[in-house]
Amino acid sequence: MAEIVTSTYHGAPLVCAFIDNKLEFLEFIRNKELNNIYIGRVENIVKNIDAAFVRFHDDEIGYLPLKSVLPVCVVNRKLGKKDSIRPGDVVVVQVEVEKLKTKKTRLTTYISLSGKYTVITLGRHGVGASLKLDDKTRKGLIENVKKSFTALTKDSEYNLSGTGIGMIIRTNAMDITSDIDKTILNDASECIDLLTNILNNALISSLFATASVALPSTDTRWLMPFASDDGNLG
Repeated sequence: MAEIVTSTYHGAPLVCAFIDNKLEFLEFIRNKELNNIYIGRVENIVKNIDAAFVRFHDDEIGYLPLKSVLPVCVVNRKLGKKDSIRPGDVVVVQVEVEKLKTKKTRLTTYISLSGKYTVITLGRHGVGASLKLDDKTRKGLIENVKKSFTALTKDSEYNLSGTGIGMIIRTNAMDITSDIDKTILNDASECIDLLTNILNNALISSLFATASVALPSTDTRWLMPFASDDGNLG
């Protein structure tokens, strides 16, 4: 007999699973920030660690390596090739590594969005495929979509100040039963359109707003653009 029990421990929600009265599974439930995208503000620059400290999500402070800053993600002014970010700049950032004890959240502007069959990343170039696929399958998928994806990104880069976009084909692509190349490219195109909308809307979004939330599902989609901290779409 199987039984699932939900409870709390010191205020933290948890889920337990019992099989024949024996505990087989226990997990604490917490709100995860990993891969969430925010509109942040640069608080200060620390040159000796080559990083900026960025305030996001109201009272959260994360560090953003200066080498991880793409000019297209600085939305309050246009950065030239030799320009650097400075305190007060408004920047679109993604949580790359969540905070742990005394370590602050690590942020990046190399924003990644995951569709059902692809992952696209701002600031990258080219096409890859999941290493879980065998070599023959990987090479075939890459060769079949590479040319069309390059054409797709050229159109999109105009709206992204010339910033490149890379794509990884996910293992799920093997579940596609027909028109595999077209389905992969359509999936990537949806992600690129969403990324473009996030950056464009950042110009009019409230500071510290949540630009996009990674939903906890097997089909990881980004379906909550610009939800404010109280959960309302803004």
